[in-house]
Amino acid sequence: MGLGANLWKILSHYSQFYFVSIASVLGTGILGLPVTLSESGFRPFILSFVICYFVQILTIFFFTEVLQKAYYRNIEQLQENDKDNAPIHLEKHELHTYGSDYDLSSKQGGTHPIIFHFCQAKSQQFVFSQTIEYEKSSIPTIILYVVFILLTLLSFVWIYISYSDIAKLKRKRLATVFFYSLVLTKFKNHERSKMVTQTLKRLLSICLFILNDDPSNVPLMTNDDDDDDDVTTSVTNTKYYIKTSYKADIIKRCLPNLHSLGELLLPCFLRQVFTGTVLLALLCILISYALAGSQAFTALFNIPYIKMIPIFCWTWTFVVVFLHSFIQPIISILTFLKGTLFTATVIVTLLVGLKIQNPVKNDYSAIGDSFLMSTIALGGLMNVMPMMFAKLKQTREEIIGFNVSVFLGLTTCVILNILWCWSILAVVPQSSTCLSTNINDSVHIVFNLMNDSQIHGQCIQSPSLKKSALNGEISTVPLSQILENGEFSYFQYVSFIVQLFIITSISVSFMTMGSALHHTIKGVVDSYWSPTLEAETSLRKYGSIFEYITVRRIAQWIASLLIFSIVFGIAMSNPKGFKLILEQAASLFQNVEVGLFLSIMIYKVSTREYNHYILPFQLPSWSHYLKGIIPVYFLFAVFYDIYHIVRTYLK
Repeated sequence: MGLGANLWKILSHYSQFYFVSIASVLGTGILGLPVTLSESGFRPFILSFVICYFVQILTIFFFTEVLQKAYYRNIEQLQENDKDNAPIHLEKHELHTYGSDYDLSSKQGGTHPIIFHFCQAKSQQFVFSQTIEYEKSSIPTIILYVVFILLTLLSFVWIYISYSDIAKLKRKRLATVFFYSLVLTKFKNHERSKMVTQTLKRLLSICLFILNDDPSNVPLMTNDDDDDDDVTTSVTNTKYYIKTSYKADIIKRCLPNLHSLGELLLPCFLRQVFTGTVLLALLCILISYALAGSQAFTALFNIPYIKMIPIFCWTWTFVVVFLHSFIQPIISILTFLKGTLFTATVIVTLLVGLKIQNPVKNDYSAIGDSFLMSTIALGGLMNVMPMMFAKLKQTREEIIGFNVSVFLGLTTCVILNILWCWSILAVVPQSSTCLSTNINDSVHIVFNLMNDSQIHGQCIQSPSLKKSALNGEISTVPLSQILENGEFSYFQYVSFIVQLFIITSISVSFMTMGSALHHTIKGVVDSYWSPTLEAETSLRKYGSIFEYITVRRIAQWIASLLIFSIVFGIAMSNPKGFKLILEQAASLFQNVEVGLFLSIMIYKVSTREYNHYILPFQLPSWSHYLKGIIPVYFLFAVFYDIYHIVRTYLK
């Protein structure tokens, strides 16, 4: 592979893992970390943060090994399964094991497709274009489809304007003659009607493509020779060949998700507890994002906070659930924008902080708050790594590239978080001062997010990190208040940059963690959806649209919408609970997820039952002495979190 090909692969393939890692980690830290520094200060935070960083690095590498062994175990079980007799054909390049020591097709010999005896129903066949090439990166394909959709919509508008009798059409048939609508020739009446119906059908196919989780399974629209003989066109004919509809769906069920990992590697009594813990951890993180995102949009657009919560929640929920297959490339692009904005924000805020230079008080006895928030600020990778792992080919090069991408994403987040906390402490005081009523008459009272009175006794509390922690505000709220009012109002442009960044950051993070939640819910639904049930619930007899909108997919959508409705309900009922939910609920569930369940999984894949697998990338033998650090660190965090919760409620 040449230098140009390597650079293209890094930019188009591994960069997605890098940016998704940043999107999953960066959001929580920039919002909650500075608020927890009101007591501890900067140096205790650095100590706890660096320790957490090294433990998270161990988590990345050990969890990648867990994912590899779980995948090969599923492949092995698939090969050994001979209870069903209907074959499913898979081309070599469709296998995630292609090129690895577990290349299933090479073991069969010859060039024939491998056959898995896995599904009871005979696979349905569709016609696909022979000119399709398989790409490891979906970015060129996404760009192509965006251009295609825009051209089709323009065609539809042209037809709608040109032919007023569009509402009278009764038949809408399948066709691929989109370019007919752009041919500047005179049409006969019946040709005109056909062209309109063909474009309408094309729009329907686009909707099916967007709703389908596996775009490669959506058949291209083909010319109907019987219907299109009379249409004037210069488009050349295309040859077609046959492929099977289940080619990717069956093999994808071998790819691990968080639910299937629990079913495979945990004792029976812990499997349901693990799935519940994962869902609760993701729910808490999404609730905090819903509250933080609503606050950010409220501060920027002056929309009532309570009215903003449902708008934010349901907009991104529908994007996650119904546009799931498009999210990862989009997240990569938006995360690049987010990182650029954040870097600019940190630099500008640091410059402002050098002029303000707030004194910082360090207290190591208050390191607990920073410790708990650090586990949240650098957590979240375990929830998205299975989703990214599904994009890999099982080769040494790709596994190493995946590990390096995630590691670099985590390291980038650590550096940006440290600089961000430093800049916030330089601008925002740790504690409030009491402004006298005389000063209050001359000072413009800052925007109050919750519409509550800021008067405590006979004074108004100045913006501070401690005040924001008590009010459940994100760290950018006091920063914006200070920069937009009083003696620092000439830095108002910095406030706008910060708010723009926060909106982008939280939106991307909500999509990322929402995708992880949706991916887990899909795994739960799939675990109860056997091939027999798939055949029994088939809706194909009702029309071609149900080739893609299956009962299983509808069940996944309904389950996801129900879970996301819980996020909305809790956010609406506790609008001041941002810091409380992050520091107590989210940190507890996430630390249990890693400290208890991941530790069991790491131990399980280290046993003799899993040691015979030859992995594309194997950790060195000495690294296994380090795996004990993970349960010690995170279980200590669990016990400290419980102690912190009890102490808070006993006060």
